[in-house]
Amino acid sequence: MCAGFDLVVNNVRIQSSEILYQACRFPHHPSLQLEILSESNPMMAKKIARKNTHLTRQGWDSNRISIMKWAVFSKLCQNWDSFYFLLDSTGDKFIVEYSEKDIFWGARKEKDSFYGVNALGRILMFTRNVARTKGNTAFSAIPPLKIPQFDLLGSKIAPVLSTDKPPSLTPQLF
Repeated sequence: MCAGFDLVVNNVRIQSSEILYQACRFPHHPSLQLEILSESNPMMAKKIARKNTHLTRQGWDSNRISIMKWAVFSKLCQNWDSFYFLLDSTGDKFIVEYSEKDIFWGARKEKDSFYGVNALGRILMFTRNVARTKGNTAFSAIPPLKIPQFDLLGSKIAPVLSTDKPPSLTPQLF
């Protein structure tokens, strides 16, 4: 849950892709989404989501990987320079989301190996590969997923647009 990469979706500033992901779990409950989106701490947002699993959207298990991939792509779209630098700095190494508790999104270490699905690590490696092969133009706009009720605070999610200014529009400081 890497901090420092906030994003804007539907004109709503969101502190992290994890918070966005958790909010997408509850499209039929805008007030719960607002509570989650108001959090600055991704772990607290996750805690709120866990308390409300009975309100989870239909089809969550079959869509959650796509939603996380969309959230990570959106994060890169709006934080290209800093997040791409971080992804690229991993070289061609495996990215592992270390977790003792969640071996779906992460993996735990046992002796000299990691065990688990490591879904988030796989998404990050996929994102790194797409970014390297297609460049930042592939991340200038991230379309919404074509799944039912892909809503945020009662409105359909719009394309996520890059917030980076082209170099020609960047003001000269000196």
